[in-house]
Parts: sequence; C-alpha cells; structure tokens
Amino acid sequence: AKTIGKYLGPGYEVKASMGHVRDLPKSKLGVDVENDFEPNYRPIKGKEDIIRDLKQAAKESDAVYLATDPDREGEAISWHLKQLLDLPDDKTRRVTFNEITKKVVQESIQEPRDIDQNLVDAQQARRILDRIVGYELSPLLWKKIRRGLSAGRVQSVAMRLVADREKEIADFVPQEYWTLDALLQNDQGARFKAHYYGRGGKKYEPSTMQQEASRKLNMTPRRTMAIAQQLYEGVDISGEGTVGLITYMRTDSLRISDEAQAAARSFIESRYGAAYRPETPKQYKAKAGAQDAHEAIRPSSVTLTPEQVKGDLTGEQYRLYRLIWSR
Repeated sequence: AKTIGKYLGPGYEVKASMGHVRDLPKSKLGVDVENDFEPNYRPIKGKEDIIRDLKQAAKESDAVYLATDPDREGEAISWHLKQLLDLPDDKTRRVTFNEITKKVVQESIQEPRDIDQNLVDAQQARRILDRIVGYELSPLLWKKIRRGLSAGRVQSVAMRLVADREKEIADFVPQEYWTLDALLQNDQGARFKAHYYGRGGKKYEPSTMQQEASRKLNMTPRRTMAIAQQLYEGVDISGEGTVGLITYMRTDSLRISDEAQAAARSFIESRYGAAYRPETPKQYKAKAGAQDAHEAIRPSSVTLTPEQVKGDLTGEQYRLYRLIWSR
C-alpha cells in the first residue's frame, strides 16, 4: 500500500483491506440450500477496525479504486468491499496491477473497469461448494478419525477413493489357484520342464497378463498396465531409436496375425532348431465375451529379445517384457 501510494502521488489515499473482509459464518452452514444456495455473508471477526476505517475513507473520497489481486479471489474481495462499504456504482472503479512498478501502476489507474461478475460468481460457487461439502464431511472425520480435522471439495475426492477401495476390499472373494510346473526326464536322461495346462483333453485357459504378472512378478494389476503402457508407447533402444516393444495391451484376445506367427516360427527354427517348431501354427479359441478387437498381447518384434534390450529398460520394464516375450 505504501509503495502504490508513493507511485500515485498525493491525490490518492491507499489503504489495505488485509484480504477478505467478509465470509460465511464459522458457526453455521451459512448457505440456504432450499433457496437457490443463497449465501449469508458476515463481516469477519477481528476486522472491525479495518472496516470502520475503510468506510470512513470511502465516504470522504470522490471515487474508490478497488485494486485487489488480479485473480478470481481478488475479484471477489473487490465485490465484497463494494457491498460492505455501500459503494454506489458511479463511485466504484476496479483496477488490477500485474506488477507493482511505477509505470504499470500509473498506467493501470488510467484504465479502470467494472467488477467482473463472472469471476465473482466463480469464486462464490467455489466457496459455497467448499462450505456445503466441508460442513457434511468434517463431522464424519471427527467421528471416524479424530476431532479438529477439516475436509472440503478437494479432500472429498480422496475420501471417495478411500471409501470405494474399502468397499472393493470388503467385497473381494478370494479364489485359490495354482501354477504347476514339473521337472521331467526322458528315456535318454535329458531333463526338461513341463507346465500343467489341464486334463481330460480339455486345455486350461492360459491366464491373462495381469494374473501372470501378479503371480510371477508380484506386480499389482494397475502397475502392470502402467508398465505395459510404457512398453507399448515406446522405449529408446540403442541403435534402434524409440521402439514400441509390445502390441496394444488392453485385450484378452488369443488371435495372432499370420505375419507375427511366421516371424515367431522363423525365430524358433533359427534359434532353437526345427524340432521345437510345431508343424502347423497353433490356433487358440477365444472364450465368449473376450475383447477381440485387437491381437493378443505380443512382442511387436520377436527378434528384439529381452537380453538384447535389457540395458535400455528399467527393472520392471525388463521383467514384464521378458514375461510377454517368453509367453
């Protein structure tokens, strides 16, 4: 206020309202929810002397320039001052300073405008919403956690997330499942690992990426999808540039393109030998209701082996990519 007064000269008297001068009452809701959410504003306790001083100064002035901050809150303070000081329209000017320099202050005072009611209404809506939500939510926190806590529109979202998660936990029905791998030996004494898929000629449906990552990598479904998104969107690979390492991951389809199957067959033959490549490509039947718009989740290029790209991936990216590539 002193600085601005110095810049404007002796024709002006500059006073500070020290922020808001009136607000919703502390002891009650102060919003008439039955009557178009009409707010009941009261002068803020402890500001009586400032308000009295401002009223007296306004009465003795030819015009009152309201120079609160150039934002929504500042606009509302100007509007509250106009109401509280009973300022007539023809005596009220609104000015904003984007910086407190002599040049800007002197220029801005020459270009006053009316109070922007849209900005004022935006602040009021925010304040009223805060009050209604806070008035309902805070007592709940006092009851369930401890007294003295307060919550408004921002915290209500966190509360909702916590409540939804708590419900998910309460509603969760655990299901037992097993992954069985056997270490076998043939007549020649060669050892090999076998995975159990089912019995009685019926194949066990291979589990989804999220289930596999949860079992084998101890990753939550949300983390799995976040890492898969990174692999899908692209990773900087030495000598290759940015490469999307896997196909679209929001699918439970079992369908694979002919091109990808041919590449996999060729890779298996060159790396492991023809004996490990089936005579004809395997076809998996999708279960009813499967999201089949996209291909199965697979490496976009089978030749980019996990070992080859390991140095360019984070630990989690490598582990998930290895899981997808191996499968």
